[in-house]
Amino acid sequence: MKKNDQRDYLLDNYKTLLIFLIVIGHFIEQSYDSNIFIQYLKLGIYAFHVPAFVFLSGYFSKKNYLISDMVGKLLIPFFVYEVIYYLFYTYFLQVETELYIIYPKFSLWYLWCLFFWRIIAPRFKQSALWYALTIAAGLLIGFVPLDNLLSLPRMIFFFPFFLAGRWITSEQIAVFRRKKHRIFCISILVLTFGLLFLSDYFIGILPKLFYGRYDYKFLEQSIAVGMLCRLVCYLTAFIITLVLIGSLSAKRRVWTYIGERTMAIYIFHGLVYNFLKEKTTLIDDLASPTATILLLAGCIGLVFLFSLPPFTGITVFISSIWGRLTDWMKARKKIKMEDMNMNFNYGINQIAYYDENDKLIAEVTFPDVDDHTVNIDRTFVDESLRGQGVAGKLMEAAAGQLRTQKKKALLTCSYAQKWFGRHPEYNDVVKEVADRGKDEAGR
Repeated sequence: MKKNDQRDYLLDNYKTLLIFLIVIGHFIEQSYDSNIFIQYLKLGIYAFHVPAFVFLSGYFSKKNYLISDMVGKLLIPFFVYEVIYYLFYTYFLQVETELYIIYPKFSLWYLWCLFFWRIIAPRFKQSALWYALTIAAGLLIGFVPLDNLLSLPRMIFFFPFFLAGRWITSEQIAVFRRKKHRIFCISILVLTFGLLFLSDYFIGILPKLFYGRYDYKFLEQSIAVGMLCRLVCYLTAFIITLVLIGSLSAKRRVWTYIGERTMAIYIFHGLVYNFLKEKTTLIDDLASPTATILLLAGCIGLVFLFSLPPFTGITVFISSIWGRLTDWMKARKKIKMEDMNMNFNYGINQIAYYDENDKLIAEVTFPDVDDHTVNIDRTFVDESLRGQGVAGKLMEAAAGQLRTQKKKALLTCSYAQKWFGRHPEYNDVVKEVADRGKDEAGR
């Protein structure tokens, strides 16, 4: 097995672990105080699961994305899922809500934030100073009572983890994978969780801190205590996130494929959770060990269920809506171009194209110089058609007509000069290239 393949399996195993924890973390939300095991479980999960997921998202976002690509892959799906959740809440659960685009529903904040992280991150220079500024922003946002407005508190709070993932290299990850370092990582992991579990204060406050949306006043913290707690949480999450890289298996396991299908699980488990929360009492009380075991088993089952093709196919389709639409538009343009090529208006000294209102929107003109020579002096394409190769089609049509008429062309149009320069197969039509010319063409 190649090293790169091992690294890929490592990260897929990591994402698999995290998606299990995300689902479990949501489903134990209603019964946090039911028993001490659930309390410790929630503390352990919330200490790192979202930061680690953001970190991995950053690692897989190293390239600079076009905004149009991100609109199609993240923003359009975000709006689609917002509508789905709104309809689900309103008509199925009969819960009073609104289509709050500026207040993302349930876990959809992540798509919204990922869109902006991928756009913003390339603007940050890889330096300690820039990174310190993102940490400082994460601390300062705690002063502002924005709640979940545009997910800004979460966007700023979790951004340092995204940036760290984007900046870390495969070579640095390999360092954590060395045998002696793996033993050290496992030891640090056990120690970190042990210290967290010994703190009664963190059992009560840490999960809310790592929601990333609450300000210090809401958490009933003083400024000093609030900022100190956030620093501790940053440090804890970074330690656990990094040592897990050195601790998890890099081999392909039965469950490894789940790491490639996390989007469907992330979206659909929320619908089940909200149904159980609003319509049943099944997740309200986990006082007995049996109830706890059944809930955890149900969460594991949901992860496997929503990783099946019927569900992953839906999320893949939604993420491809924009691409399908743009492909359709390109196909329509191609058809339009083919139709235009067949419907050029051929005159003695002009080839033109008119729209349905008989407005001239493209032309090439070539007045006679003498009985055997014309002057290609102007190429015009309306702005509505630019970028579609219309000028080239016009020039090709003109060259073909002149060849049929056995005439030569003097090229004073700058676009004509460039086009014939790129198409030597029409040199037999060219008589002379002038020193200057003009055009209004767009390719």
